[in-house]
Amino acid sequence: MRGEAASEAITIGTVTRCALAVFGVAVFFTHLDEYAFVVGWAPKPLYSVFVVVFGAAVLLVLTPRRSAPALGSPIVLWAYGFFLVTTLWAIWTRNSTVTAQLVDARYRSIALLVAFAVVFDDPRARRLAVRAVAMAVALGALVDAAEMLGFLDFSRIDTPAVVRVGRAAGFYMNPNSAGSIIVLGLAIAAPELGRSWRVPLVVVTAIGVVATLSRGSMICLGLLLVAFALRRTVGGWGLLLGLALGALIAMKGAGYLESQGRLGPAVVERVTFAKDDSGRGEVALKAWRLFCDAPLLGNGIGAATEWDTGAGAHNMFLTFAAEQGVVGLLLLPALALALIAARRGAGPVALVLLGAGVFSHNLVEDRAILVAVALAAAGGTPERASLRRDARRREPGPGGVEVAPGLEVPARRGAGPLVEG
Repeated sequence: MRGEAASEAITIGTVTRCALAVFGVAVFFTHLDEYAFVVGWAPKPLYSVFVVVFGAAVLLVLTPRRSAPALGSPIVLWAYGFFLVTTLWAIWTRNSTVTAQLVDARYRSIALLVAFAVVFDDPRARRLAVRAVAMAVALGALVDAAEMLGFLDFSRIDTPAVVRVGRAAGFYMNPNSAGSIIVLGLAIAAPELGRSWRVPLVVVTAIGVVATLSRGSMICLGLLLVAFALRRTVGGWGLLLGLALGALIAMKGAGYLESQGRLGPAVVERVTFAKDDSGRGEVALKAWRLFCDAPLLGNGIGAATEWDTGAGAHNMFLTFAAEQGVVGLLLLPALALALIAARRGAGPVALVLLGAGVFSHNLVEDRAILVAVALAAAGGTPERASLRRDARRREPGPGGVEVAPGLEVPARRGAGPLVEG
């Protein structure tokens, strides 16, 4: 008991982790720093990355015993492998501006993922971060809905980063990113909340996803709800009620938008899945052909970015496969497996991550995704925590005799230690 109480004591390291955890969610998970930079309110987002990486480095130096175990977690081991693969392929890839930018972005992502693994490796910091994610999901979804209804407008930004076409995205600027991030946030937050809060969060998230009109995010949300139903995270009746309520709100919202003339033909086609795939099938097929041309080693970093299409492959699996062959094709599934190995409850997050990889080619460079991955993997499984406690109880007592859990017998005064059984 004394050891567990000491581990829960509030220290400078705990306070630092809690501050960095809340900062990371508030800034990265919401894309607030990127939006603020684009509109001229804040410096480059790189400074925010530096704050978290520097803070984690300080924790490693000042509290090495407390911080070092996080460096051996499955998710960090995946980061080591990703660093090795990125470095090896960068050596022989033809040097270009695109290649240099991709390598630099991936190195930053690796550093940030490892930093957050250190930051979230504390029960209090993780709890705070999960609550912050729940609030960020609700706020992001409501902002998206308000923008879709015309109450807010984030589209008046002169930058190629903004993709609207009559769709909502809030601070995320890109509707597809907005949808996938709030779905990932739901996967993390819902199992940690009380049951009375889960259905409302599902409803709010569904409204936000519908507001983005991101078909990939809608599919990911459907996969997540199936996982929730199978794991009984949300009861069957509660799930049906939430879906019915979300569908009703979406239909009422669509009627309001149509009456206001904001629901144009392009939006209707997207909602009904009648609109074409905007060339995504063509670029995905081209990336697959690149992989087939060099299945073992790939075509080098940037192969599915620096080409004549003017756009990425919109698929993380095919992007890695075109760049790094079979090794690249396995990178995202390996990340999902690392998530599940790190924490048993991370299965829904891994499922959403794999689903999002089918529709996006820049998951590993999105700081919000990295926050979600590190947070989902933090804490370990309850079984591992139980094993650690049992190991402490089985430590040799007085006289060097190992005592099995639950068999300790108080020693009589004046007698040696007694062990029953």
